[in-house]
Amino acid sequence: MVVRYIAYTWQGERVEGVLEVDREDEARELLRRDHLIPYRLVRIRPFPSFSRLAPLLFKPKPQELIEFTRGLAALLRSGIPMRQALVISRGQGGGLGMKEIVSQLAYQIEQGERLSDACAKYPGVFSGFYIRLVRVGEATGALHKSLEQLTDTLVKRKAMGDKVKGALIYPAITVAVAIGVAVILLTYSLPAIIDLLTEFGGDLPFTTRALVEISNFVQANRINILTTAVLVTVGYWLLSKTDVASQYQLRDPAEQRAYRAAQRKLGVRRGPQRQPQRTRRR
Repeated sequence: MVVRYIAYTWQGERVEGVLEVDREDEARELLRRDHLIPYRLVRIRPFPSFSRLAPLLFKPKPQELIEFTRGLAALLRSGIPMRQALVISRGQGGGLGMKEIVSQLAYQIEQGERLSDACAKYPGVFSGFYIRLVRVGEATGALHKSLEQLTDTLVKRKAMGDKVKGALIYPAITVAVAIGVAVILLTYSLPAIIDLLTEFGGDLPFTTRALVEISNFVQANRINILTTAVLVTVGYWLLSKTDVASQYQLRDPAEQRAYRAAQRKLGVRRGPQRQPQRTRRR
């Protein structure tokens, strides 16, 4: 059954969430195990959320991932258990998609999985670099340090992405306006000019005849052209938000440098180095 609970920490902070258990006593035991004081338990009927029905529309934004990582690092540094930290992180804000993913992470932690394995089930949200650095923190026992390192890297990546988007806005607007002007000329202005030229007679130049053919083609197939452009744009947008697209992304050299720096900072060695064999001289 699914139980919605309201509990309090020993510091008096209110915590809300949902648990999937067999009995109500099991839910109370799980809450006490996470150092929470149960206040109210209500059995509810589970129903699919909007984020599950349309995950592409509720994909977490980069800022939400940054806030989640920063908050989780602070909670783990203060000594709060992993599952309780995830429950608190879910109640601190974020979109529907991020809350749903954090809820699933908390549920998988209850089942005995590691955080890195739980995050690996959402490659569209947690990149390979994110998962590798979490595994480094789990191996060294300094997960909060790995999350802090991840926060710094995500902030830098978001700042760089915002700069690139800002630099591309003006060229994108210019191209869109140029395409719109070209469509208007070929669809409305050019046919009127052609009718005027044909009244005076004479042969039209090759370039003018080519424009006439293009104008006729656009007029005859404008609905198909518009539909194809919309479908291609929507398809590209949907593909960029799927897990398939994330598997074909090239590895960022900056991420590799940050990963190696995190390994050195956390004291992780790549492995035992092989000593060169010395040949004995007779």
